[in-house]
Amino acid sequence: RRSQSTKRGEMIKTRCQKTLAACLLLSACGYHISIRESLHLSHAGNTSHTDRPASCVDNCAVCKSDSACSECSDGFHVIGGHCVSESVFSEVTHGVKGNLVLLGSAVLFGYLQQAFEGTIERSEGLNLVLRAFFHYYTDTFDFVVALPESTLSGQCTSAENFHLEGDNSRKSRLRSAVIMNMYSPQTSAIPLLHELEHEWGVFSDIETLTPGRLRTSGPHWGMSVMNKRGMLGGFPISAVSCTSGTLGETSCEQPLRWDFSQGGATTSHDDIGGYNNFDLLLMGLKNASSMPDEKLFFCEGASKVHGSGVEDVTCSTIHVLSAEDIEGALKPGPSNAVRDHFLTPGDTLRVAVVT
Repeated sequence: RRSQSTKRGEMIKTRCQKTLAACLLLSACGYHISIRESLHLSHAGNTSHTDRPASCVDNCAVCKSDSACSECSDGFHVIGGHCVSESVFSEVTHGVKGNLVLLGSAVLFGYLQQAFEGTIERSEGLNLVLRAFFHYYTDTFDFVVALPESTLSGQCTSAENFHLEGDNSRKSRLRSAVIMNMYSPQTSAIPLLHELEHEWGVFSDIETLTPGRLRTSGPHWGMSVMNKRGMLGGFPISAVSCTSGTLGETSCEQPLRWDFSQGGATTSHDDIGGYNNFDLLLMGLKNASSMPDEKLFFCEGASKVHGSGVEDVTCSTIHVLSAEDIEGALKPGPSNAVRDHFLTPGDTLRVAVVT
């Protein structure tokens, strides 16, 4: 099993090295890691302190219900409402082959299978494996990307980005983690760059400029039109035209002729040609002053957000936004003593890929 996992790992490493300044590939021999997009790891439940029972399960510090824990005692982690001891980490086997680190644990694998099946929270399965990883290796990675050894089925199999806490040290570097299902050697492109960009957007800070976007498309560009297709969704200017007139001007008559084959409200992959300028603006790698002539057109109240080929789309309002508008709305995210939320040209991101 390790041989097969290593070969698949090498495939992912090759793709990773094409787009990232540094990439460390790690193999967990089929351990399947799962995360949630834009969700913080937290032991806090939704139940108020006054409603929580005094006791529930062994080694629980804060109960969520009579039979489930919300926050475990030190040295334990919540998974499936129970508290799992960190002693399980000592049973994890690990070894290094070149820049491949192979991790193995039947216990962790079992929890991660449940996470993909949807019988436990994916965040809890990931958190346990991430703690095991930091048990042996230093928190010196901006991202952890996790893929199962083979393609998994279940209720929770899509690629996701999860904003995670690192090892809780002052020098912690971890920004977030990404989960993707395993792809076959015949797969030509994966959504790695898409998932990494979710560390920066597209969030609620620009929702007032793009009303209804989060509701219909989540943290993506949605029904936005830019010079180039976005890595977090969106469409190139070549995909949209007015019945008559010019997009963004009073002469534009609807319905719009919208070519869905040229993009997607929420989807993309690494072969679309890299990030566009608005993607880079979100990450801090572009300033509005460097793209004064670029516009983003957002279709509010689109009559449809998915389609096949060229279809008619009617917008309740077409918003015309400048790079300066977007930049002015962006709010800094979490930061620590090691790095700021936004990137600057020349920065290096370190990524650990776990399979």
